[in-house]
Amino acid sequence: MLDPESFLIEMKRNSNEFQVQDIRIPLEELKIFEIKCTKIPISALPAGARYPKLLTEFEKVNPSSTNICSQMAGFKSRIAGVMLPRDSQELSKIENLIQLNRNDMMLKQEFEECLKKCVCVELVQIKEFYVNNESLAENSTQVN
Repeated sequence: MLDPESFLIEMKRNSNEFQVQDIRIPLEELKIFEIKCTKIPISALPAGARYPKLLTEFEKVNPSSTNICSQMAGFKSRIAGVMLPRDSQELSKIENLIQLNRNDMMLKQEFEECLKKCVCVELVQIKEFYVNNESLAENSTQVN
């Protein structure tokens, strides 16, 4: 798996910021999260609340070989952000601790906080998913 800096260099190789690039990326080099935002109305909050509450949740997408087509079909034509963690070592450390302690909610919250602090370095549109080599094709343009 490529480290984040190498991944970005690979994506930007031979790219022109004004021309849409067609890039294929192997799935094993990606960590895919679906971000969900839920709005809790003021009426459902305790007395004295002035604004609705927004909850952001990250759901990791783990494409399995048995139903990979149906899982990835929902992402076709979506716009995705290529995110770079501010501290990739910290994120990896928390991720490894979660694997050891799957029921630790504090670790999961800490992991989500790290994800929220990631920097979006590029926007891409998922164009196609290729089952035979388990890769995504995307249209990519640089974000400056």
